[in-house]
Amino acid sequence: MRICIVLLILFISYANAQDSTGVSIYFHPLSLTVNLFNTEEEDLTVIYSTIENPFNLSRSLIVKPSLLMERNIDITLFRLGSDIGIRHYVRGKGKGFYLQEQIGIFYYKNKNVRSDDDVYSPILVFYPANTESFLLDVAGYLGHSWKYAKLSVFADIGFGAAIADNNIIDPKRFRFYPFIDINLGIGISI
Repeated sequence: MRICIVLLILFISYANAQDSTGVSIYFHPLSLTVNLFNTEEEDLTVIYSTIENPFNLSRSLIVKPSLLMERNIDITLFRLGSDIGIRHYVRGKGKGFYLQEQIGIFYYKNKNVRSDDDVYSPILVFYPANTESFLLDVAGYLGHSWKYAKLSVFADIGFGAAIADNNIIDPKRFRFYPFIDINLGIGISI
């Protein structure tokens, strides 16, 4: 009888642990909202998601593919790529507070024909204008994750820097761009 009780406790513990160790696919509602408010003067497309694949209850692999396109009369902006990182849960429960580091690589193109006196600012304000290059970014995040049976939610804030490579052969031409990133993700666990 004691063996059955011990096995039952182990089974329940294992089942509870598995609730927080499934793959979660998050959508960022703020980026989806941006797509709804396009006008004739400006066409803005933002696709941004986060995929979390837990190694265990303490660490998860994070992949964040994204696409950003902004077009209007005077500007064409295109950024495509992905970040990849590790999320470290402070209490080792697969949810709650976490620290996250990530790196990303993006193809980036910005054609801006407005003068410097114009008030208009593209959605990626710190990125270089009139350039086509690859961007490498590095960032650290502090966040919190809530996980339920099939629903997962996270919110975080990150600080980092992007490096634009205009000429991969000449490292003296690298440009450094600091940024702040705030995210809210609502996802499903599969």
